[in-house]
Amino acid sequence: MTSPNANHNGAGAHLTSEAHVVVDVRDVSKSFRVSNRDVPVLDDVSLAVRAGEIVSIVGPSGCGKTTLLRMVQGLEVPTSGELTIEGRKVGPGSVSSGFVFQQPALFPWFSLERNIAFGLRLRASKQRPTRAEEADKVNKLLDLVGLTGFGAYRPHQLSGGMRQRANLARALAIDPAVLLLDEPFSALDALTRERLQRALSHLFASLHTTAILVTHDIREAVFLGSRVILMGSSPGRALSQFTVDVPHPRTEEFQHGALLGEISHDIYAALRRADAGPQSAASPLGAGGGHDNPSLAVRHDAATTTEQALEPELSGATLDVAYARKG
Repeated sequence: MTSPNANHNGAGAHLTSEAHVVVDVRDVSKSFRVSNRDVPVLDDVSLAVRAGEIVSIVGPSGCGKTTLLRMVQGLEVPTSGELTIEGRKVGPGSVSSGFVFQQPALFPWFSLERNIAFGLRLRASKQRPTRAEEADKVNKLLDLVGLTGFGAYRPHQLSGGMRQRANLARALAIDPAVLLLDEPFSALDALTRERLQRALSHLFASLHTTAILVTHDIREAVFLGSRVILMGSSPGRALSQFTVDVPHPRTEEFQHGALLGEISHDIYAALRRADAGPQSAASPLGAGGGHDNPSLAVRHDAATTTEQALEPELSGATLDVAYARKG
């Protein structure tokens, strides 16, 4: 395993504690009322996402990944706990975040230009641009996502990948403090998905984006994330975090390389342990691992394993592993 102490400059490289917190999830729990009883979905989740950080969230179906994302967007209200973006409490009608859904969800009767411009009109009146400013912004976004020349097209005239690029441009139109992505490429074929993952990595590098990605694809989570959070279920809770200290833009070589495969394998193994039951999940490195105390974390390097206090970015996790590309 490569050393976690290597330092790489650039977007997606290791973030210092000096970067300010953009999204702060504090002691959040969520239950839904079903058949006259409360069904817990999330239990006491805390997560801090710092400026310029891309946090990927993976876990089994039903662990509350999308529910957490919807609460950050303000589409759901937590049963207990608090969520803030840039220090402001998240609530219904918040436009501090841009949401990229699994399906493009574009208005079929609008051109791409008008779909993207719609995002600009969600702002408060005093923040709305003039028509000239709006047209300039839309053209820049079309260029940014590789859709220059397609502004007059309607969604049905485009491929699935192009529609999802337009969906991304609309989310970016409001200059969100954080970009929220809910399995954005799950409906695409493998080659298009990988191509758009690389395009998104370049976008992260150029815009210094702060983002939270929910996905079932572990390799996608590793390729795009500067940190990968593994969640357990029944109810949903944070189990582990894996730091990927490789700068954006990330390359096709990394996308198909040994390091990404190694990290993905480790995350999959941790997921299997979590599925096996609480006893396995409590000690991710097996018997004698010494991780029953959730205040401890594990950090690997090429030769040794050491325990250290878990950083506040993820409270309650039992395993903290960092990886870096060799210089």
